[in-house]
Amino acid sequence: MFFCARGECEVLGADEQRVFTIRDGMFFGEVAVLFSVKCTATVRTVTYCDLLSLSKEALGEAMRDYPKAAGIIAARAKDRMAQLGIESSLLHDVVSSAGSGTSMPSGAGAGAAPAYSVSIDARCVPGQEFSLSEARSE
Repeated sequence: MFFCARGECEVLGADEQRVFTIRDGMFFGEVAVLFSVKCTATVRTVTYCDLLSLSKEALGEAMRDYPKAAGIIAARAKDRMAQLGIESSLLHDVVSSAGSGTSMPSGAGAGAAPAYSVSIDARCVPGQEFSLSEARSE
């Protein structure tokens, strides 16, 4: 899963036309990571970008520790799956578990936030492409 920390990317449809724009603070690749679904969309940088990646395991831990964020990610995944015409029996499980998180992040002391392995994937130049299916192996 990727997060756009800075810059602008475009999601390209099958005909290489822009179908969506990703800007600072937005994310992509959650459907592929959560459901092991091979997506056909490609994301291309429009401007210089800083992209962060989060592995499947780290995303799972973060979703358990932060149920509100998990709800947002699950809802976005549900919307994107509907746009792509993808059905998954796992979607209900992810949405249901998103609202039942713990009251305190696991392993965290009072006021401390757990650490997750977030890597700076790249400082990308305009025109660089990322296949959403690449996120499956994260």
